[in-house]
Amino acid sequence: MSKKLREAARKYLLAPVMSDYEQLSHARDQKRSPYDVLPELGYPPHDYALFLLGELLYRRNMAVADVLDELKKVQRHQQWENIRELAKGADADLYEKLQKLHLRFVDEYLQFAKRKSTTSKSRSKRATPAEEGYKPNFHTIVKAQVEDIVFDDKTPPRLYGKMKIGARLTKMSVGMEFSELNQLLAAAGEMGEK
Repeated sequence: MSKKLREAARKYLLAPVMSDYEQLSHARDQKRSPYDVLPELGYPPHDYALFLLGELLYRRNMAVADVLDELKKVQRHQQWENIRELAKGADADLYEKLQKLHLRFVDEYLQFAKRKSTTSKSRSKRATPAEEGYKPNFHTIVKAQVEDIVFDDKTPPRLYGKMKIGARLTKMSVGMEFSELNQLLAAAGEMGEK
């Protein structure tokens, strides 16, 4: 097993270095996260860079050379913050400055950012369930026998047990957040320490 690992590591380390163009092509084929790809190429995970990879390269299948050229121009002229300010609604002078640098996708990015901000605002204006008239039907459980509490670092806690209804015991399962589990165990006193 260790020989195979050593051989695979040696093969990987001796492989030729991939160019930025090859890395971007590979990333598009594998649909890698722009948050992983950009730092490997030496670019910040800025909104504009994420737009170039996520929207133009991955979704619209723009040419890799065009996207890479745009990334290099913005990095060379250090215009990341100016593009962010322009997306927030900066003045026309800043827009003209960016146009002089021949950045090809700034207009599309501005439209994309505007659409994104209007859709997020409309989503946040939705009424809450309480505002829509939803009234939850709460029940207080007094007698519940907890048989097991299951959780790990990827899933929230879940209680498994039985609840007495009349003369019978009925199986139950309750999912909760970690903070709720802590509150439940604290409220159980000595029984929560077992």
